[in-house]
Amino acid sequence: MNFTKQKIATTALAISFFGAGATYFSGGFLGTLIHHGFLASLIGGLADWFAVVALFRKPLGISYRTEILKRNKQRIMNEIVNFVVHDILSSKNIMRVLNKEDMAALFLGYLKERGGKSRIMAALDEILTAWLKSVDRKKLTVKLAPYFYDSIFHLLDKDNVANLANVIIERDKDALYVIASFLEDLLNLPEVNETLKAKLKEGIEEYTGDSFGRNALVEFLNLDEDTLLNQINSAMSKKLAEIKNGQGEEYENIRAAFANSLRNFAEDEHLSEKFSSVKKYIKNNLLTEEKIRDIFEKSIDNDSLKESVKNFLGTKLDEFEANEELRQKFDAWLKKFIAGEIEKRQEIIENIVKERLEELSDEKFTDFVEEKVSDDLQMIRVNGGFVGGVVGMILYLLTYAAERMF
Repeated sequence: MNFTKQKIATTALAISFFGAGATYFSGGFLGTLIHHGFLASLIGGLADWFAVVALFRKPLGISYRTEILKRNKQRIMNEIVNFVVHDILSSKNIMRVLNKEDMAALFLGYLKERGGKSRIMAALDEILTAWLKSVDRKKLTVKLAPYFYDSIFHLLDKDNVANLANVIIERDKDALYVIASFLEDLLNLPEVNETLKAKLKEGIEEYTGDSFGRNALVEFLNLDEDTLLNQINSAMSKKLAEIKNGQGEEYENIRAAFANSLRNFAEDEHLSEKFSSVKKYIKNNLLTEEKIRDIFEKSIDNDSLKESVKNFLGTKLDEFEANEELRQKFDAWLKKFIAGEIEKRQEIIENIVKERLEELSDEKFTDFVEEKVSDDLQMIRVNGGFVGGVVGMILYLLTYAAERMF
């Protein structure tokens, strides 16, 4: 409370009191006029003083219709809560302000002008590092592996496979390059070569059997498993290099055949049945849950999981900077998300405001309100005394004039 204004109001009331007393016995027109002015000012000041004090306490000990704030605390608090939650902090009002802003442009400015991207990546690195240090990796892999495992096989559902095939067809050149690169790496694996060699040897033995002629032909042509494997690898490497180069008539034929095969594959009415068998075989033989768990654990141990997350986020941030359509979608999504969160948490906001107000006792609540509005109320007292004095003198002038006229 500003005690200076309270002193001004009290001083004004005291002047009115002593002025009315000092001019009580004065005679004449001017003296009586001034007396009526002071008297009306005193009455107006006292009335306003009583009204102001009655809001917070019992003026002169009078309890009838006084202590208004204390008696109506609950109703006032309910109105405050309703005003704050359903007006000031309503979803409609907040979104009216946010809808004027381009949230994507604000975020883009942060990324490009304030070093936001490097800060986000550094923060992500620290978070992932701290998390991986603190977490029990064994338990984590046991919990996450089943979800990871299910996600892999969810991709093999008919609709997902068909959609994936269509995406690959649209970018068949890139897909062929990736497949060719993968097959090159696969052919260079020692275990793959050993397996192929064993299968070739088995095939040669099955072909020759006990036949003297076939054995002689194989020996004459020097068709042992090592020779055949080298020839196969050489032919495959040449063909894969042509595919990766992405030029030439033969490449275009491969590309057309690849796209056509994918279309037939995606439109196959027996696709679900085929993939059920494929998924069953993969689950039982290639990617068991235990194997997925081992892969997952190794990826955590060598930080590849952390790097994958960072690379994914970095790629998405680069895409955000370059793609206007993506920024528009981000802006719409963020505003929709904020609006939804406000709606869902409206009750929480209301409870927070209620709890804060209910922490105030009757006295603290009264003191809180008085502290905020007392200055204005004190000036009401001053204005009441001034206006009362002016009105008192005007009434005296009107009465004086009426007595002289009639």
